[in-house]
Amino acid sequence: MSEDVNITRVLVVGGGAAGWLSAGSIAAKYPQLDVTLIEAPNIPILGVGEGTWPSMRQTLQQMGIGEYDFIRHCHASFKQGSSFYNWHSQGHEYHHPFSNPTGHEHINLAHIWQHEHPKDSFDETVCPQVKICKQGLAPKQKSTPEYAGVLTYGYHLDANKFAEFLTQHCVNKLGITHIKDYVLDVTPEPSTNDILSLNTAHSGKLSADLFVDCTGMKSRLLGNHYQVPIVDLSSALPNNRALALQLPHAELPGNNYSAAIHSTTKATANSFGWCWDIPLSTRRGVGMVFASDFCSQHQALIELSKYTNTPNLAFDNVKQLEFTPGYRERFWQNNCVAIGMSAGFLEPLEASALAMVELSIRMLLDDFPSTKRHMSIVSQRYNKRFTYRWQRVSDFIKLHYITSKRRDSEFWCSVSDIASASDELQSLMELWQYQAPSRHDVYENEEIFSSLSYQYVLYGMRHKSDFLHSPSESDLLAYKQIQHQNQTRQAALVRGLPNNNELLTHINMAQMEYA
Repeated sequence: MSEDVNITRVLVVGGGAAGWLSAGSIAAKYPQLDVTLIEAPNIPILGVGEGTWPSMRQTLQQMGIGEYDFIRHCHASFKQGSSFYNWHSQGHEYHHPFSNPTGHEHINLAHIWQHEHPKDSFDETVCPQVKICKQGLAPKQKSTPEYAGVLTYGYHLDANKFAEFLTQHCVNKLGITHIKDYVLDVTPEPSTNDILSLNTAHSGKLSADLFVDCTGMKSRLLGNHYQVPIVDLSSALPNNRALALQLPHAELPGNNYSAAIHSTTKATANSFGWCWDIPLSTRRGVGMVFASDFCSQHQALIELSKYTNTPNLAFDNVKQLEFTPGYRERFWQNNCVAIGMSAGFLEPLEASALAMVELSIRMLLDDFPSTKRHMSIVSQRYNKRFTYRWQRVSDFIKLHYITSKRRDSEFWCSVSDIASASDELQSLMELWQYQAPSRHDVYENEEIFSSLSYQYVLYGMRHKSDFLHSPSESDLLAYKQIQHQNQTRQAALVRGLPNNNELLTHINMAQMEYA
């Protein structure tokens, strides 16, 4: 492809959330482009219940999707953060809400909290959203407009339903060409090594100017064709297996939402790893994450059986997932960019997978290349940016382990060893012995996890910083005022917000746009 030829044709390879979000976002922003998506028939979706970050609201809205249509079709529920049980020690819990601490822009809340209320939980002290979640309340009212919220929220969703929903919207509303066929091999351009076309089983050659690899862990283009290796993070994050299943809500006959549907993703640690628990409007998605070096499939099944209280749980009842924790050395090679699991995957803690998909799409849209020469410039910046982002996601996940005091198994003794953390995280942990995480610790304008997220985890896990001095009188006075505002707002939220079940019932009673 000549360096000055305009880029007009985009071929997304692979469906699922990554493929259809990529194709739909490109088509919505650049309707003049010819966007095609090819996916192999009958490829199962790996997701067993997904969690998103609040950014998904903007992503869906920009694609022209109605929020309540999405919620109804994808059996979605509201997510207001994550809840952690038994991570620091048995019986301990803390929360990572999506809303920022009240007043964080003005004073060092962690400093004053540690000085004034060290026995109280950090999250509940600085953010009213935690108690709202504990009381089963929704993040918005029935009258709140779509995509608006009284509190910050994302979603829990059914990954299979989500892919179906996006397919219909992208094809019917955005005019994306959808091909179900098998990609056999790649035809490269001899002089540049760009991809000229893909050879398919039944559709002939498919040519494009830009290829988006959304083929999951197989990484058919970036991994297989271009042989871009994975940066293996197993030494820091050894979890590489998962067992997953779907369960009905307790006491949930029919669809009348009689059981409380919580609005956080629950992560419960055990001796061999941890279990996730994701509530949808119609069921739960539950799974066990573990490391094959420390736990057998059989032991993981026993732990999952204990958590779900299903004594007769067998391998026939669960999905078995294998992955290598890590990311590609490069994400954009020649005229191919990888998005989703083809670019990398870490364990599902903190729901970073879909958030990274969204960040990838957003940068691609902002720097969408108009010519081959333009592509060679933006691809270098893209690779630099996402190498940094994957490193920071890895560090943030690792933070959950190195702050744990669990030593009840070989797994926890190993994964909590700070020597297995990156040099950057080790340096930050040393810094945080003397001060709280701050905006100076993160460098990007779009960090997937802000310094406030680090505070929620660090102090949720009972970390104590050796602050140099006591809080000033002016900061203490400001803190008391903030606490009063928190209490007043929390009381108003309790009075004015419906519970999750009530709001989900209200939304799901309306007629679906997509049958």
